[in-house]
Amino acid sequence: MKDYYTIKDDLFTNNWNEIILQKRQQIFSITFYTSSHINQFFSLLTNDLSFDHLQILAVWDVRYDLLIPILIKLPLLHCVQSLTVHMNYSSINMTKIYQLVFKLTMLKY
Repeated sequence: MKDYYTIKDDLFTNNWNEIILQKRQQIFSITFYTSSHINQFFSLLTNDLSFDHLQILAVWDVRYDLLIPILIKLPLLHCVQSLTVHMNYSSINMTKIYQLVFKLTMLKY
C-alpha cells in the first residue's frame, strides 16, 4: 500500500484525479488542511465508498459546521480507526462533537 499522508494545497488540485480517485483503494492515511478539500473528499463519499483501506483521517483547521457532517459520514469509512481533528475555535460548545465522536465505535481510543 502507498501512504499519501499529506497532500498540500497547491498539489491537491493537480493530484486529485491521479491520487485520490485512481488510487483510492490503496490509500490508508490522509490529511486535509483546508475546508474546501475536506468538502471535496466527503462529497465524493456519497457516491463512492471504495476507500477500503483508509485507516487514518486527519483534518486541520476544520470549521464546526463542516465537522458535524464529517462525523456523521465517518461510519461510511468502515476501516477508519484513527481520527485527528484540529480546530482553532475556543468559543464553540463542543458537546455535540463529543457526542458524535463517542458514537464512532470503529475508532481505537
